[in-house]
Amino acid sequence: MNEPTAHRVLVCTDLPFWRGASGAQQRILSLVEFLRKRHAVRIFCLAGSTEVSELDAETIAAKNLDVEFRSSDQIPASFWKRVGWYFAATKNQWFPKSGSTTQRSASTTLADYRWPWAIDALHESIESFRPNVLLIEYVKLAYLIEGLSKQIREQLFCVLDTHDVLHLRNEQFRSREVAHWINIDREAESAAVGLFDLAIAIQSEEAELFRDMAPQTNVITCGHFTPTPIAKASDTPSRTADESLTTVSENSNPVLRFGFIGSDNHANMLSLQTFLETTWRFAVEQLAPKSIELRIAGRVCDQLNLECLGSTVGDTIEIVGYVDSLDQFYDSVDVIVNPVQFGTGLKIKNIEALAYAKPLISTPHSLTGMQLDSAGEYADVGLPARIFETPESFVELVALLLDPITLKTMAAAAKRYRQTVLSEQSVYSELDQVLSNLK
Repeated sequence: MNEPTAHRVLVCTDLPFWRGASGAQQRILSLVEFLRKRHAVRIFCLAGSTEVSELDAETIAAKNLDVEFRSSDQIPASFWKRVGWYFAATKNQWFPKSGSTTQRSASTTLADYRWPWAIDALHESIESFRPNVLLIEYVKLAYLIEGLSKQIREQLFCVLDTHDVLHLRNEQFRSREVAHWINIDREAESAAVGLFDLAIAIQSEEAELFRDMAPQTNVITCGHFTPTPIAKASDTPSRTADESLTTVSENSNPVLRFGFIGSDNHANMLSLQTFLETTWRFAVEQLAPKSIELRIAGRVCDQLNLECLGSTVGDTIEIVGYVDSLDQFYDSVDVIVNPVQFGTGLKIKNIEALAYAKPLISTPHSLTGMQLDSAGEYADVGLPARIFETPESFVELVALLLDPITLKTMAAAAKRYRQTVLSEQSVYSELDQVLSNLK
């Protein structure tokens, strides 16, 4: 990368991203850690309370983050509306025939995310920290720069990190009669993006869309970098090579262990539940007994219904729940599966899987933005991922992956993908270039 030109960067967010509790939080954390290698970075965090939990305080200190909490008892309208949204969306998951939550739930709008006192607080933070770069995490906080005085605004290079094209995500959720956390259309999102000097898209296809939406704003692409330990992200999975697949007994078939890890967002929950009830059930019925297992981790576990699967299918699934160590989780599986069928942005769970040199089995939708072709191949790295669209095609892939040589070959391709597409230099090159050229 270029020689750094040090700036003072104020990152504005309302997410406790240092927890790394979701793909979105992990991505912000990686971005902040990259910026801190080159620039002075302070976090301006809008919160319901200035009282920081002991665990958060320890995490912030361990990561050496400079976090300025700002809070008030004047909470935005989005707080109460999102409570209603959560209950409506959860009801829709368990009782999908009870009626459309998109009509009855209290969806939020951009206006609902305005903290009444936040702009004054931001002025104070700017006066104290004296940044020349203001980085806003997500469109919902775009209003912060609208309240800046002309003099202050002219002194700041304002950057929007988008993460998703929200109006498209909203449309996708509502077309499935699933409540989305914000009701936003293209016009409102375009206006918000147009307020900024620079917008960061999470993948190239969305970058093109943002350029069309806000032609006055410079748009770059910045995905996600996962700094996996070298020892863990080896060129062969921990359970592959000659002894890759476990066995139940000396005379039994090898066992291929799949893994899925994800948050409790509704794209994960609904897609995974459907996968279990259709594709996974079909695979268990078609393949040799006990030849496949599935370990599910993350907050998504809290929302799954396994009782409907019956004991034969249910016995092949292990619910892990929240994991403290990603290393241990990825060590315990052979292949990562991602059955997600809708949503926008970039699937962080895919990036993470390949960063740990794990073969990836995915729906076509989940590979959007990963620069892989229709077969799951990238340039000269080989096939780090394979695609399934039906239960039958999933079973065909399982049959291939039960061969340790195939598993080893895909793991090696995943390692090469990590070293090229997913390297820190590659992921942050455009952002580094922009900031290096900024006076």
